[in-house]
Amino acid sequence: MFNEHDRSEGIESGEQIELAQLDANDAARRRVLEYDESVLDCEHAENSAAEAVAVDRSARVMERWEETKDPLVREKFLDRVGREMMNVHEAPPAPLYPKQMADNELGAYTDRDFRTDMNERQLEQDDPRDALETYLHEYRHVEQNYEAQKAQGALAHSVDPERAAAVGYNLEPTHYIDGRQDMDAYQKQLVETDAERFGTTTAKEILERREELRQNELLGAPFGSDADHIARERLIAERSTRP
Repeated sequence: MFNEHDRSEGIESGEQIELAQLDANDAARRRVLEYDESVLDCEHAENSAAEAVAVDRSARVMERWEETKDPLVREKFLDRVGREMMNVHEAPPAPLYPKQMADNELGAYTDRDFRTDMNERQLEQDDPRDALETYLHEYRHVEQNYEAQKAQGALAHSVDPERAAAVGYNLEPTHYIDGRQDMDAYQKQLVETDAERFGTTTAKEILERREELRQNELLGAPFGSDADHIARERLIAERSTRP
């Protein structure tokens, strides 16, 4: 869930760059609600080996979730998962602030304050799925803002210009669709579809890996990182879903 976004100031550029940006912005307007699956992939999407390592290390962190009932400790676990995501996606995780929220509100990232709010009830649940999905959903919003800002500076060459333009356009307050106004359109817009897919998919991978580690431990089998194996599985799955 995304509430606010402050755009960074643009930089002066040559005519060719300006024209390219105009073309990208035109594509962005078309892609906010009508886009193909490729626009959901950030520039790190093909780094399967690094993603596998992050999933593996996050799974080891989340293995300890049920060992404590303390929400503050569980908050630290999520923060460590965010730092593993940073190793792949560059964007530093925003500080997490559990708070009382309405039943239908799970979390929110505010770029202006660089903070992620989470419904504190999720930290009280022994099943970590909801908290992990929400945290990763909001982390993706952090990354989206980071990506849009990076596209305006000297590192613009390192991002997909069409995706960055589309994300940046959708994050603008005048173009972002508030769920309180139109829930269906809110869920379908680019930044929310992207964040939801990232949150649910990555949480699923982390928890599945966590279960593998637990099963290996019960069987007395060695449970090293095995990141290469995870990376191969991810790559096969990604290729099987692409046209």
